[in-house]
Amino acid sequence: MSDLRKIVERIQMDYPDVKVELDESSPDGAVFAEFYRGPFKILAEWRRGFGVGLSAGTDFVFGEGPHEILRTTNEALQRIQELLSTGRSTKAPDELALDTLRVVRRMSQQELARRLHVTQATVSKIERQSDMYLSTLGRLVGALGGQLELRAKFPGSEVRIGNLGDIGMVDERGPLKDTRRTTRIRRSPRVIRHK
Repeated sequence: MSDLRKIVERIQMDYPDVKVELDESSPDGAVFAEFYRGPFKILAEWRRGFGVGLSAGTDFVFGEGPHEILRTTNEALQRIQELLSTGRSTKAPDELALDTLRVVRRMSQQELARRLHVTQATVSKIERQSDMYLSTLGRLVGALGGQLELRAKFPGSEVRIGNLGDIGMVDERGPLKDTRRTTRIRRSPRVIRHK
């Protein structure tokens, strides 16, 4: 029994007026549930190792990825109960950590590593880094299906920085290299003075 089925059974007991549809037929093992109370809808998606993704409201688009990700069944159940009780909509986040972005894009570290031609441990390390090259970030975003853009914000204006090339493109360059730079110190030739 999937974690989402347990949530569905509990919601059906606690909220008899909520209509529930459960779909456990996805070939990749994902389980989907939709909870309806009038025009208000909650879409839940469970995947092993990822947790439960949720989106709620009256006008969100199916397929845009979950607005929230809850790691445990209990957290997901509590959040669904809260959303059903309040009728509040969720909204897509303005900012995501790299590991959460990967989960929202429905990709495992292993799959991302395969696309980047690196090991799963390298992907884990990249996701935990707080400082990296734009090219590394661009390749990661590209492997997730996106394109990286860089914007500068100033009081009263915002501008896209456009001279960085295609930093979001995935190509066949092979594995990501170690992103730490090494600096070679070149010694100038010794000058011999003749007297």
